Amino acid sequence: MICRKKNTAASRLLNVIIMASLIIGLGITPPAFADDDDDDASRGINSNNCKNVIILIPDGCSQSIQTLSRWYKDAMLAVDGIQVGAVKHEMADSVITDSAAAATAFATGVKTSNGFLGVAPDYSTLLSRYVGYEPPDTEQYEPLASVMEGAKLKGKATGLVVTCRFSHATPAAWASHHHKRGDEAKAISEHIVYNELDLVFGGGNRNLDPSYRSDGEDLAQVLKDRGYTIVEDRAGMNAVNRLPVYGMFAYSHMSPEIDRPYDTPDEPSLAEMTEKAIKLLSQDRQGFILMVEGSQVDWAGHNNDPIYMVTDFIEFDEAVKVALDFAKKDRRTLVLAYPDHNTGGMDIGNRARNWDYTGTTVEELIDPILGMTRTANAVIAAMNGNYSFNSVQQVIKDLWNITISMDDYNEMINVMDSEGASESYALARESARTILLLAGPATAITRKMFPSGPMVPELPKGCWTIRNWQRWLPTHSA
Repeated sequence: MICRKKNTAASRLLNVIIMASLIIGLGITPPAFADDDDDDASRGINSNNCKNVIILIPDGCSQSIQTLSRWYKDAMLAVDGIQVGAVKHEMADSVITDSAAAATAFATGVKTSNGFLGVAPDYSTLLSRYVGYEPPDTEQYEPLASVMEGAKLKGKATGLVVTCRFSHATPAAWASHHHKRGDEAKAISEHIVYNELDLVFGGGNRNLDPSYRSDGEDLAQVLKDRGYTIVEDRAGMNAVNRLPVYGMFAYSHMSPEIDRPYDTPDEPSLAEMTEKAIKLLSQDRQGFILMVEGSQVDWAGHNNDPIYMVTDFIEFDEAVKVALDFAKKDRRTLVLAYPDHNTGGMDIGNRARNWDYTGTTVEELIDPILGMTRTANAVIAAMNGNYSFNSVQQVIKDLWNITISMDDYNEMINVMDSEGASESYALARESARTILLLAGPATAITRKMFPSGPMVPELPKGCWTIRNWQRWLPTHSA
């Protein structure tokens, strides 16, 4: 079900969706853009031939997470080679955006309200002023056509790859239109299914299940009736050789990357899903658009869990590498990589060295993290509800190779008792503060400038031009 709009909206689809979603929605810096077809021609590049777009979003990421990941991996990242600018973030009703509003800006070029997906903002709650941005010229709550819907009208294949539920905030903004991001089990998942994307990989099988859905609709049967293949594990995914397909690899969210080999070894990784998605979508002669989200970097940040952050971001970076490798061979694919906001406020360096920040060594920063083999959630689960000092100390030693003191233990218990925090949050936060050289832990979303990576591989200007974007979109009414 593609959102049908008035002709005035259709013209906006041509002139705003892509450029606004990348300039206004992201706030991306001007050096990332080119509008010089002659220069392209001088290098033998056909800038009208940008056939495919792969968008990769590490949800909740910041430069600090990238920096820590680089030290942890002891190697450069795939995203390091494509960063050309920065992203600034705000939504229509706050200077700090949530994932739903951020993804709506990316997908439609319109800044919207907290929790809104693919619809215009509530004008009664707008910020008092904006810097470099004007509120949209639409009716409040009006459905906004997304670039993915525009690509579908153009005849291109469309896909979403995530490690969260397929109906969660970031993926939902590309293929649904609703003002409450929490309505996953009814309106949002229904919108996505009836929008008939060619490929959806992720978690959230429960939202297709009539016994779970609040309206009792059997969306799995709807998909089957429309010719979709539904697969539920890596083997099933690898066996698929045609579109359309849904890969529902978890009842709810998929496992964190570091826990996946232990808890759900049959789940594919983000990089594996990305590689398969590209292989299937690239069969379409008209081209494709694919959005890939490293969904759980966000939750790792909320939980202040450094090993969760780092390992999920590195897996996201592996997906970026998959996309870049394809683009280098294809020569007609644009790859974009950028985050939506930061969660947790993690930074490198704290008072544990008695203010001697500049004496911090790589070993002091990284060695404690290298010994961590599970997320904080998995560590807490291994305690089986026994939070005595001896139990907590032993499990942390077994799974994190860290020996905590009684003072460390008391700080964790204090966070749980005084702040009502979860056990895993208390463990992760106090470990970051007292054992690891990390600072600034918080559960909140923070507002920072973030690196962005738009590129066509090996082409400094490539085929990303204003005129090219307009040619890429459909020229008929939506």
